[in-house]
Amino acid sequence: MESEIRDPYLLEFLNLKDEYSEANLEDALIHHLEWFLLEMGAGFAFVARQKRIRIGGSPANCR
Repeated sequence: MESEIRDPYLLEFLNLKDEYSEANLEDALIHHLEWFLLEMGAGFAFVARQKRIRIGGSPANCR
């Protein structure tokens, strides 16, 4: 039972409604990530919203 209970994520900074879709969550997170990287200054890059990476030689879809 304990493995099913996870710590809650605090997402108030995203200003989302009580109910939101995965797409809305992704858009809000990407917006804040973009803002954060711009604040960091030169030398940082945002490669892609969703990028396929390999872990241990097998492809994995990361979101």
